[in-house]
Amino acid sequence: MKKSLIFILLSKYLLAQINVGEIEVFNTNSTPIIENNIYNKEFLNNITNANKDISSILKYNPNVSFDVSNNSSFDGANIKPDNISINGSLFYQNNFTLDGISITNDIDPAGSNTALDDKGQFSTPSQGIFLNTNILDNIELLDSFIPARYGNFTGGIINSKTKNPSKDFSGYINFGFTSSKLTKTLYPDCDYSDKSCQARISTYENDLSNTSSKTWQKYNSNFALSGKFNEKLGILFNFSDLRSIKTKPSNTFNKNTYKIKNINQNLLLKLNYITNNDYILTPSIFYAPSFEQYNASDNKNGYYELNQNNLISKINLFYSNDIFELDSNISYSKLNYNRKSDTSIMKIWQSSNINNWSNSKIAKEGSTTKVNKEQNTLSLDFDFKYFFDNNTLNSGFVFDKTSIKHQIDPSAAIYARATKLTGDCLANDEACLKDNSFNNSGQFLSTLLKYDGTLHKIRQNYYAFYLEDEFNYNDFTFRFGARADYNDLYNNFNLAPRIKASYEFNDDSKIKLGYARYYGRMPYAYILNSMISSSNQTYTRKTAQDSWKLIADFKEAKMSNKKLKTPYDDEIAFLYHQKISNFNFDFKYVFRNSKEQIMTAKSKRLGIIEADGKEKTYYANIGKIKNHNFSLTLANANNIDIFGIKNDFALIANYTIHKKNIQDYTTDLFSLLDSSTMPDKNGRVYDKENIMWEGKVIKIENKPILNFSKPWTLRLATTHKYNNFTLVNFIHYEAGFDYENSYDYILNDTTKMKAYEVTHQKSSILYDLKFKYEQKIKKVDTYASIDITNVFNTKRPQGKYSVLQGRAFYFEIGANF
Repeated sequence: MKKSLIFILLSKYLLAQINVGEIEVFNTNSTPIIENNIYNKEFLNNITNANKDISSILKYNPNVSFDVSNNSSFDGANIKPDNISINGSLFYQNNFTLDGISITNDIDPAGSNTALDDKGQFSTPSQGIFLNTNILDNIELLDSFIPARYGNFTGGIINSKTKNPSKDFSGYINFGFTSSKLTKTLYPDCDYSDKSCQARISTYENDLSNTSSKTWQKYNSNFALSGKFNEKLGILFNFSDLRSIKTKPSNTFNKNTYKIKNINQNLLLKLNYITNNDYILTPSIFYAPSFEQYNASDNKNGYYELNQNNLISKINLFYSNDIFELDSNISYSKLNYNRKSDTSIMKIWQSSNINNWSNSKIAKEGSTTKVNKEQNTLSLDFDFKYFFDNNTLNSGFVFDKTSIKHQIDPSAAIYARATKLTGDCLANDEACLKDNSFNNSGQFLSTLLKYDGTLHKIRQNYYAFYLEDEFNYNDFTFRFGARADYNDLYNNFNLAPRIKASYEFNDDSKIKLGYARYYGRMPYAYILNSMISSSNQTYTRKTAQDSWKLIADFKEAKMSNKKLKTPYDDEIAFLYHQKISNFNFDFKYVFRNSKEQIMTAKSKRLGIIEADGKEKTYYANIGKIKNHNFSLTLANANNIDIFGIKNDFALIANYTIHKKNIQDYTTDLFSLLDSSTMPDKNGRVYDKENIMWEGKVIKIENKPILNFSKPWTLRLATTHKYNNFTLVNFIHYEAGFDYENSYDYILNDTTKMKAYEVTHQKSSILYDLKFKYEQKIKKVDTYASIDITNVFNTKRPQGKYSVLQGRAFYFEIGANF
């Protein structure tokens, strides 16, 4: 009630500022808040975005939904962008580009969900490079009616465009800051009998989590210089640095602390050269190092580093006249991710009087495996437009040559499964310990996983060609095109039609209707994970005095792939646009039918009979998704001037109906039941074909997936400018969403069924604002701003035991000269 009253009073105050006198439409060519899904430089500078990431910009688009797992109230220092889904497609099926060059990570974007995975893997983001929006001129989002020029996606295209050299010498510098003292920590609503929830809070309170900390600071620094040497040559240099510093205790039992850093940097050097015949050459080099430290305070010697050393270099050739336009790039990109540690040997003990550094039953010693991943791509693309009287012919081709490398430290080993010790430890046995575990018997580690350090390599050549014609007939505009592509790794040839028709009733009213097929990305994980699984061995021993015995030597991959087809989406889209006076009204409907999605399943689920009788896990095209997306946008076309206050606003609503059986390519619908083959203590086994969902028996493969499952949202964005002051408001109403809880449903004396009930989280209102003051001092434009996110400190559930971040303040100052 208190929050509602505050909201009403604040709304009345804002309305009081503009609801006086005669309203005048400011008749200029001013840019609206968002125009054709292009978020311009002014927009990027004026929204709340403490992390300066692309995902935060896209929250204004009704066809984008978010996995907000990075925004936990318990991890305010996080500087990673959220995964996003466009029109319900999988988050790794978007194509992120920088000045037309793909920066999408295809090594294993849906791999391990933790940086500290013990099995030689670690998560790498689908946004292959962490871009700082300070270096960008604009961001373009293509989410429907996408031309044939673009491929390798089923979600959408997010094209970030860097700034160009200015005509005169110029530059800017700015600095931003926030901290745990400026951020409110919210806690999940825990019942005192819920031990898991209490443990989640205790872990945070005692700073024992690998990634979170109660005490932290976050800094954002940016610097740029730009200008022209002469009429033909211009240069731009830009540097951005975003970092967070966490303070954590050195271990559970003392008050000593240490600091760990997360750093994302962007360095851009860009030239513009105009030749004598008016061709424009734009060479550029972009370097984006990233660095994360981890020191697991409940691990002994548990230090890790995650490093990214990403590089994009290219030369762009552009020419345009009244007859044709040429746009071509030759580029080289390197996405490099590696994990470093003091050692690649980990031992997983039971806690004891000697192993006393953990507050749980498990005491880990040592670091996870050292890993190096690399994605190198040499690319050539050529786009050509030819202008006729009533139509435009577009054509082009792409050639990409990509190589993937992956290597685990050859000395990597994991000792696990603490077992009661009988007798004495053998000399020099580092996996045996005489302590008070197992009622003072001591313990030894009875399993050993070793890696052979093989350097795994994958190479692929990718070819694409498109042809498209757009022409006018009376008040109709038609676009017919198709894109053909082929890759020699999976030997898939795909042909994707792209068709659009629009009719203009008058200058203020038109409709669009389109059909398109989009073929998605083929991450290298399908082959890479099979190769990794074939380069490790598992050993076991029954007593501490026994020699290690090899029980599993995966010389043949345990992850296999059949002949995989390329996943694709069929899209039907409709748009109605109407301008009434100074207001733009847009209604859009997008239907996406996703087919041939890749996920995992055991041999028997695919009808495969193994020659050796041993079950294998396969990647297979068995996933499916259907999405209906409705969106409605109302915005003013030009500034509305009220007593000198210039106002812009956009009201954005969306409603989604979606159904899918896949979360990502690691999903195995049957894994839970297939792995539970042994009867429980009562002699019951799981039904292997069916589950219970909300009280109804359904086939396992029809189980819904609930992530990205917000059914509808309502967003209101307003901007108010008066002299040197700017106020930006963003109010986001989010409908409640569902998450699942599982339990066992007893059928009879011999059989049980895995059952799921859906818990509904209530709806919430999120209010962000930005206040900015600008002042010209001589020839320097200075500014100071404050961002306040979650103004009302609304508690928004993130999952069962977590909530999203509370009220946070971010301060920034800067100067443009």
